[in-house]
Amino acid sequence: NMSAYATALKVGSTLLVLNLIASGATLPDIELENPVDDVLRVSQDKNATLKRNSGNSITALEIQESYLEAVERNYSGGNKESGWIIQEWKRTLDEFKHNPEKLSDRIDWAIKEKLFTEFMETENMDWDDPMLQSLDLEYHNLDPDRGLYRGLEQENEVYSLLTEEEISRAIEFPPEGTRAKIRGEAVRKESENIKSIHWTGIEFENGNILDLTGVISQDDVEKTHATG
Repeated sequence: NMSAYATALKVGSTLLVLNLIASGATLPDIELENPVDDVLRVSQDKNATLKRNSGNSITALEIQESYLEAVERNYSGGNKESGWIIQEWKRTLDEFKHNPEKLSDRIDWAIKEKLFTEFMETENMDWDDPMLQSLDLEYHNLDPDRGLYRGLEQENEVYSLLTEEEISRAIEFPPEGTRAKIRGEAVRKESENIKSIHWTGIEFENGNILDLTGVISQDDVEKTHATG
C-alpha cells in the first residue's frame, strides 16, 4: 500500500480479528476451497464469487462484512484506535457497495483505477496496454519526484492521515507507550551505558537487561541501568 489510510485500515482490522481469535470468540464459519487462488481472482475482479468448502459461494465483500460484524459484536468500547478502525472499516465497505468512487482518494486500488482510467481516456489506450504496467510500478515509486502516488499527495489529490509536520516529528519522537519510544529515549539518555539494543530488550554494560515485551516507562530504563 502507498495510502497510509489503507495501511492503517488493513493493519488495524487484522489486529482486531487477531484479538478476536486470542479471546476465543466465535469467528465466521468461512472456509474457501482455493484461498490462495482466490486472492488473485479478487485482485482481478472485486465482485468475483468464491467457492466455499460448504458448497456455497461468497464474495470478498461478504467475507469482510462477516468479520466486521464479529468484531462489532465483541467490541466493548473504550479504545479510541479500535473505535476508529471499526468506523472506517464499516464506512469503506458501505462506500464500496454504494459509492465506490468515494474511495478514489484513500484506497489504493480505487486510486489507481481512477488514475489509470483517466490516463487511458487521454491516451486512447485499453487495459491490455503494457504502458499501464509501467504506470503501476511508478505509482509505487517512493521517489517524491517520480512516484505517481507521491505526486498525488503533493497535489492534495489523496487523503492524508497525518500532516508533514506530524510525520517529521514521529521520525524522532515515536508514539507514547511503544517499544520504539522506550528504545529512542534509552539511546538519547543512556547511550554510553548500553551494550546492545534490539526488538525485545536493552542490555546495559553492567549486565542488566531490560525486557521490552511488556508495558514499561522511561523510569524503568533508568532503574534497570542503576541497579546491580
